[in-house]
Amino acid sequence: MTTCLQQQTEWISDCIRHLEGSDQGLIEPTLEGENAWVEHHDETANANLISRTNSWYTGSNVPGKPRRVLSYTGGVGTYRAKCSEAATNGYAGFALGRSNIEQPS
Repeated sequence: MTTCLQQQTEWISDCIRHLEGSDQGLIEPTLEGENAWVEHHDETANANLISRTNSWYTGSNVPGKPRRVLSYTGGVGTYRAKCSEAATNGYAGFALGRSNIEQPS
């Protein structure tokens, strides 16, 4: 989603700074966080007509591919708010930890 490119870049940069500042180097979504995001995503996608179309947006152009809206359709403001909320709450929905990979000095 081109509209959110700068926001995503800033969120990731802030996340990296947070990880470095807390001496951690690993972040990954928790199963609960993943499931909550998919539920929210599906709720917003199913509220739009796009989920009912036969197009590349839903994967309908690929025979055998499960139909699913992959782009976030909840609006830029909501997307930014969700991302900010996760970061403000200590990256809620993500597991943070130390990487087993040694960093060069």
